[in-house]
Amino acid sequence: MRYSYTVAKLVIGLLEILGWTVFCLGLIGGVFYFQVYGVLAVLVGLAISASGLLEIVAGQMAMAQIATAENTRAMLEIMQRDKGRDLATTRIEPPMSLNGPAR
Repeated sequence: MRYSYTVAKLVIGLLEILGWTVFCLGLIGGVFYFQVYGVLAVLVGLAISASGLLEIVAGQMAMAQIATAENTRAMLEIMQRDKGRDLATTRIEPPMSLNGPAR
């Protein structure tokens, strides 16, 4: 079974864009409203920015999961392709050291 994950990649990309937007708006809002509300506005802006960063992290972790699935599929295809060859005739000798074979 072969999956392409195109819809998942699109949704995750949108999630990351939303995360960056929330992050930037939190910083801009905290600095902009600093004159009106003082330090409280900066703290709220930092909290909103932190939630944006968490959205970005979630998106990147999901993309890493998809990349792992795609790499695993590629490795399985290579192993299936090489399964038909006689690997006993293509044995690779261990590397040699000065005192003999390295183990």
